Amino acid sequence: MTRCADLLDPDRSGRLFAIFEDARRMGKHNDGHMAGASRRRLAALAVAGIRCCHEATDADEALERLRQGIWVIFRNSSLREDLPGLLASLDASAFQDRLAYTTDGTGVTFVEENGHIDHSIRIALQSGIAPGVAYRMATLNAATLLRLEDDIGAVAPGRIADVNLLSGLDSPTPEAVVCRGRLVVRGRSLVVPAPSEVFPWTDSYAGSEPTIPEWEPEVFLLPLHAPNPFPAGRLSNAAINRESPVRLAPAAGGLWPAEPDALALAATGRGGHWITRGVIQNMAPELLALATTYTSNAGILVLGRSPEAMAAALARLRRLGGGITLCSVAGKWSEFPFSMAGIHRSGGLAEAAQAAREFHGALAACGYPHADARYTLLFLTGDILPELRATEAGWVRVKTDEVLFPSELLIDD
Repeated sequence: MTRCADLLDPDRSGRLFAIFEDARRMGKHNDGHMAGASRRRLAALAVAGIRCCHEATDADEALERLRQGIWVIFRNSSLREDLPGLLASLDASAFQDRLAYTTDGTGVTFVEENGHIDHSIRIALQSGIAPGVAYRMATLNAATLLRLEDDIGAVAPGRIADVNLLSGLDSPTPEAVVCRGRLVVRGRSLVVPAPSEVFPWTDSYAGSEPTIPEWEPEVFLLPLHAPNPFPAGRLSNAAINRESPVRLAPAAGGLWPAEPDALALAATGRGGHWITRGVIQNMAPELLALATTYTSNAGILVLGRSPEAMAAALARLRRLGGGITLCSVAGKWSEFPFSMAGIHRSGGLAEAAQAAREFHGALAACGYPHADARYTLLFLTGDILPELRATEAGWVRVKTDEVLFPSELLIDD
């Protein structure tokens, strides 16, 4: 549940409670996205049915969730490396239950360089957590959270278990793995085809290809009735932006950001039937334009310093069939195709990691200063994080659920 505040809104909560109850009857649990929630709000959301949360960012927040009976899911990723600070909550409470790791927000290069859950276990061990607790958070605790502890989570009679063979408890990366009764890893290397090589990805995504519109440059202009100064979102990190007013100047029958570090933003759904316009600051001073289908609303996002550059980036994205295309102010184009539904590239982990490094390198060359640019692209169209976001309703302030500048309908369905 990402928009947890809706559970506390009488006009929206009824249908959600019905879904929660259906999930409970099916033996499922309700996971919450409760970033920054106060003690009172945590209590209310726990009563509403939220069972766990991965948004604690320090030991105090973790302990408060534990006190309220909420599972704490420890995150450590390319976006936020929170785990070392969170582990202090174990020392403070001597608590060993209602704790587990999560893979939330872990980028492909991060996995290739550090590992995955084994990396989290390694951090816990290096922080002085007892091995039994460090490994339990990846096994039995996780199974208990999912209400599957009678079936998985332990190597025991009657349980289903893949077996990871370690060189020692201080080395959580498996030397060998037995999966479904057969050896699949020996000497830390696969001895069977990787899942990405045998899973029918193309068939699974069939029919989900994005429809990318053709827009002329004038579509990207902010209209004359736009608020001036305009409420721009200044990035404070890869995922969060803060409201900051930006002056707009006349431009070719419309308005355009006058600040040198401002990028105009345009978001739409697949097909381009509507457009939401906004402004982003502190992203990349040498970025001329970027267009992508890699968004949390499964739509299209375009950023740029001129309407012409934005139209050119969108046109290249259309020819690409989905993915990311960007251009530096020096005129260098970089393209990253996502051939499956506009969100998934072909190939395995090594190829994906190399493409990710090239993307991050291209954006870093444009001056991108934050940790992981994927999250900037994803979350600009998702209304679950502060502060300003581009949704189908318009340019919205998330905390107050206020539309600051409404979207425009381009094609009447």
